[in-house]
Amino acid sequence: MKILSEENEVSEPTPSQEPTAEPQTTEPAATPEPTPMAGPEPMDEEVEPQPVEEKPTKPLPIFRLKLNAKVLEAIFTAIVSLVEEASFTVSAMGISLKALCSDRVAMVVFDYPKEAFEEFSVDKEGELAFNLKEALKVLRRTGKEDMVELVTTDEAKMLPLNLKIHGKYERAFDLPSLEPEIEDLPTPKLSLGTHVKLAVESLVGIVEDAALVSDHVKIVTQPEILQFLAEGDSTKADIKLVKGLHGQLLELEVRDIAKPTQAVFSLKYLQAIAKGIKDLADVVNLDYSTEMPIQISAQTTKGSIVYYLAPRIEVE
Repeated sequence: MKILSEENEVSEPTPSQEPTAEPQTTEPAATPEPTPMAGPEPMDEEVEPQPVEEKPTKPLPIFRLKLNAKVLEAIFTAIVSLVEEASFTVSAMGISLKALCSDRVAMVVFDYPKEAFEEFSVDKEGELAFNLKEALKVLRRTGKEDMVELVTTDEAKMLPLNLKIHGKYERAFDLPSLEPEIEDLPTPKLSLGTHVKLAVESLVGIVEDAALVSDHVKIVTQPEILQFLAEGDSTKADIKLVKGLHGQLLELEVRDIAKPTQAVFSLKYLQAIAKGIKDLADVVNLDYSTEMPIQISAQTTKGSIVYYLAPRIEVE
């Protein structure tokens, strides 16, 4: 099951009639025509140029934002767990992002309001896309007390993203901007019957344990119990959290207690998401239903990040 899919209508083919063979007649041999003398080639007829269809584009923003370098590093790390190149919407209200992974089974939605920044100034709203991995190379060289400014101006044609690092010494890096994504992604509207809240460190440990034996994990929820089951060719893992025990399972709500809620998910993506948010938040929320996408959300210092991951449908 994919987060987004397209339905293509296919028309029924029209049966073709077989051509009826016509009787052949014998024609007299034709007298070969003389070869014409070489002469000037006829002039081509003038063809009117066709208008080139312009691709829709989104405006590039002009802004100046400032916040702690390690906070920005944690944000970019959480997003790059699914997408390497990101297109951010910059508005007077803050910055936001919606992006799908390459195979369209996972989606990340990020919102960070203007109040979360040390300084926030937007002269022109728009979309700015750049390579997150390149930005993280710079941010990983910063200290805990360093501040970073994100600046774009209208002076350069390429409108690069300028990262200015203020710390023990001043540094500045220009990152080339990319073509923003044109596709408008709707936020999934899901009615999910199970809600779980647990420590992020627990989620990281659970998916790492399950990945020892398989590439996917089944999440089963019963009243008071959250269970993760993984099965390989010869090895099985059964990881269980009980509400009120050890203090790791903070909340557990099951709407339909008549039968367990269960769904299977790719550990590749669960591992990436868990590792991505471990430096961004202490608590994570899991909301899911049987054979429905799972919604994984966390509150940052002042913003939020939400992931949606499609389930693996088990074939009996």
